[in-house]
Amino acid sequence: AETEGKVAPIREFEVTSVTSQLHPIKKATGSWKDGSYGDYSAIAFAFAHKLYQELNVPIGILNCSFSQTAIQAWIPREGYASAKDEYSKAIHLKCLQTDPTTTEHTEAWHAFYQSLKDQSAANEAAIKQGEKAKEIGADVPGNMRTNRDANWLFNGRLGPAVPFAIRGAIWNQGYANMGEGLPYYNNLHSLVRGWRIVWGKPELPVYFHQFYCPGGGAYDGTPSIGGTAEMRLGTWLARDIPHTGMASQIDIQGAIHYQAKAVPGQRLALHALKNQYGKQVVADGPMFKSYKVEGNKVIVEFDHAKGGLVVAETGTNATGRGEGVTGFADPKIIEHGDDQVKLFYLAGEDRVWHPAGMK
Repeated sequence: AETEGKVAPIREFEVTSVTSQLHPIKKATGSWKDGSYGDYSAIAFAFAHKLYQELNVPIGILNCSFSQTAIQAWIPREGYASAKDEYSKAIHLKCLQTDPTTTEHTEAWHAFYQSLKDQSAANEAAIKQGEKAKEIGADVPGNMRTNRDANWLFNGRLGPAVPFAIRGAIWNQGYANMGEGLPYYNNLHSLVRGWRIVWGKPELPVYFHQFYCPGGGAYDGTPSIGGTAEMRLGTWLARDIPHTGMASQIDIQGAIHYQAKAVPGQRLALHALKNQYGKQVVADGPMFKSYKVEGNKVIVEFDHAKGGLVVAETGTNATGRGEGVTGFADPKIIEHGDDQVKLFYLAGEDRVWHPAGMK
């Protein structure tokens, strides 16, 4: 039963003792919350509440999150160590360079100090010849740019919770990695692989969001495919990881945090309901499958679009007051919506964009 805003069958444990650590720690402290809606992680609570509504069983949330942090910081060293791609191997090398038990650490720091010595000697020689000394500096080896660098958040907030018994994990993030492009694919692989290794659960279900659409800027009418769009593509491609699923939330706007988190959390829950609990639900929204060109038209085919597509919006449901406003980002169908969609563009082989209609 739900009384006075309290949600009886849902509890959340939140790690609170530390933010991040350069090297893994074994224990961290926190507390179980028996609170109201506003006391829990919004995404996790929406996910848990959807499961509770369908399953009618108590749900426990293990919340190790921290705001505005990069995906690399949540990946254990084991995730990078087992990667095959050069991008991830380079990050793993940096992690080794910060571990004083490794030869990589010895070599990197020897080179660091030697560089400083060489620069000092060059300055001394220059001064003797009446020349001006140059500023001395060198990049510090390893994953030590900030406490948001690779491994740090995992080491401090998530690692200490291992091997807490969990059924699966959800991942919602993106703002701190805007503009990094396709390597988000590599990072998601390392994240999921690393979590499965440290938990000893090679088929641990992990469901992740595709980055939402930050608002606030006026559109100038020039389509572009930048690093953030490519980050979304990298996320979409990471659906090739077994026992994972992706929920799109591009129809929900925001800034560092977005306007409505309930519906994105519910979309993640659909994957768990379908795959872990055997519910007959549609877990995926329409996904691009293929396209073909017919004259001045592009015909796009979608997966997961049984019954056809409709035009809808989420803004009026998510914000404001009045009839029909739910306070959630539930999609609301727009009558005669085809005629109102303005942000479709087509380009020929000359790559010049032209406004286009759609149906």
